[in-house]
Amino acid sequence: MPSTSTAPRPGFPLPVIGFLLVAAGVAAVFGFYLFSGVEAPPDVDETSGYPTAPEIGDAPIPVLPPAAPPIAAPSPSFPAARTGGRSGAVEPGLRAPFGEDLSDPAHVKAKLRAALAARDWARVADLLAIHDGALDPDVLDALVQALHDPAQAARAAGAWARVRDPKALNVLLPKVSVARDDLATWTAVLRAVTSAAAVPGADRGAAVATLHRLVDGTLEDVVVLQAIARIGGVEALDAFIDLARRPNGAIRVPDPVRADLDLRQDKEAGRRLAEALAAPDASPDALVALSDLAFVGPGAEAVVPALLALDVEGRPQEVREAVYGALTRVGDDRGYEHLLAVAQDSKRDVGQAAGTALAGAQSASPAARARLVEAARTTTDDNLRLSLAHGLGSLREPSALPLLTEWVGSGSETIRSTSVAALGKYGPRAAESVEALGRAYGSGDSGLRSQIAVTLAGIGTPEARSLLEQARASEAHPTVKKVVESALRNLEARKSP
Repeated sequence: MPSTSTAPRPGFPLPVIGFLLVAAGVAAVFGFYLFSGVEAPPDVDETSGYPTAPEIGDAPIPVLPPAAPPIAAPSPSFPAARTGGRSGAVEPGLRAPFGEDLSDPAHVKAKLRAALAARDWARVADLLAIHDGALDPDVLDALVQALHDPAQAARAAGAWARVRDPKALNVLLPKVSVARDDLATWTAVLRAVTSAAAVPGADRGAAVATLHRLVDGTLEDVVVLQAIARIGGVEALDAFIDLARRPNGAIRVPDPVRADLDLRQDKEAGRRLAEALAAPDASPDALVALSDLAFVGPGAEAVVPALLALDVEGRPQEVREAVYGALTRVGDDRGYEHLLAVAQDSKRDVGQAAGTALAGAQSASPAARARLVEAARTTTDDNLRLSLAHGLGSLREPSALPLLTEWVGSGSETIRSTSVAALGKYGPRAAESVEALGRAYGSGDSGLRSQIAVTLAGIGTPEARSLLEQARASEAHPTVKKVVESALRNLEARKSP
């Protein structure tokens, strides 16, 4: 969408290592092959109690098309029928969607072999979904061999998602590296490994160790790192810590990969990461890579003192910047208090870096959110106010809505424009700001009017739509009019099924 806004934004530092830019792109492209179905975070994380910030209206990242159509989910009758069933047996009386009696385990095995021979992967997946016992060696061998056939690999990987045999992983792991020369088979094998490692009783540590040995410092590593992250747990964290401390050069985990690493159920993870950060022999590159691993959730509070201890005079700038970013991911109020103090000195590089971190806030505890709103309300520093407007908008903090709405009509042009943009991230929750946005539209320059049009589309309420329609009828500036028309088209597109 075009924009005529000339309002400056906080300066975000260039990436320390060029590899990350390419790696993040590769992750976005290859990630579709590896995994699908990532759900947006809830408004409040039930484990940590931290409110999260779901994305609203962001454009999707372009990815390669799938190698084959995904296999449909099994009938809801399957998991219902399996509940309470004996290990290795099918609940008596179960009938598959295709009408066959599957109450006899021997009959299920025969049908599974027939489906594998016919390469009917949808049926294979359905049969695997109700096969709770150990799979016969010939069935496992057929499943593994299919992963190494480029014509069958994608569908076979989908079937692996239904495997319930914890020993299947042991058969698959020795065959992992064989498929590395072909993209279709390589990504299919990695998808199968992550599925097999998720089966209760599977040796998750062995899966991580096997993949860990395949990381060799090339761009191809990103799909392996993503598979390790999806397996998750402290085993995955230990692998990433080891990669960060490699003597021949730290390997950093790109943002898209780190987002897949869920450590909220592993309270031990925080202690392990804190110990690695405090190691006296850690190089600056290792400290940056280790800071990248900071996470949110139970146990993360142990990481905060270790991060704060790294932010001292004489420490390389790239380490301190990595620490600031890590503190906004952990979301602890101690970290935000530190960032607010450092950001007060905006004339120094570290002060600017702290302001940049605040502007990109990713997570915050309730206490931290209250402190950020208080700081935004009381500060007289325009640079800090600008960073906090960005950050509170990124966090979608409800208690900041009145303040951001007030700033829409007062303050510098930069603050007004930034506050308008922040309100657009709230979606319909910013409905009460529409009236103030309408007043600002009537008095703003072309850049501010364009930004308001984009924000109104983000809010998306009937009142916001009505204001956009009025703007379309009255707007004389050709560029702004195009932005308004584009905003209305976006609203119409959302209504379409």
